[in-house]
Amino acid sequence: MKYRQGRSSFADGVSQEACRDLGHTGWGIAAAVDTAETSRIQGQDVYPQVSERLRHASASASAST
Repeated sequence: MKYRQGRSSFADGVSQEACRDLGHTGWGIAAAVDTAETSRIQGQDVYPQVSERLRHASASASAST
């Protein structure tokens, strides 16, 4: 895998959109939460599988503001 800006790995919570702006990062997080919530309403709770990823993404985005 080729990493951006000379990185050798990804840090927890850093999104691909972090290099553009926080608007795109926020929209991506919101889309993931919307998808998880729609899935929960339809009977398939995916929050246990994605909660850590969403927590790290939210923390990383909020630290960048």
